Amino acid sequence: RLDRLKFSHLHYPEHQVRFTLEEWYEIIKKATNVQETKGIGYISCLPYTPMLSPFYKEDNMHGALFRYLRGTLFEWGPLKPMEIALSRSLGTVGLFKGWCNSSLLICKGDEDAKKEDL
Repeated sequence: RLDRLKFSHLHYPEHQVRFTLEEWYEIIKKATNVQETKGIGYISCLPYTPMLSPFYKEDNMHGALFRYLRGTLFEWGPLKPMEIALSRSLGTVGLFKGWCNSSLLICKGDEDAKKEDL
């Protein structure tokens, strides 16, 4: 799991294995060639903002706000095309690659590298 919010006050079961993008990159590049990194999901990271508070807990108002934002507000259909457009425009731009909900490591396997050499 790629974890953008690696703060000591956040403890939840699905984050048993928590790596930053840089840590994932170092692991993946040992097995294959990472050609580029793209950011995906700029609007979908906004529901996570209540987790920035050191008072965040799943069972308090911060947790309720997170669940509402993630499960209701940001599932609104018209936001999907905006999310795609932002990902396409910001996903390859320097600092913005890492300030998103997800990252895509585009890898080139040995077979691909050999084809390009021909």
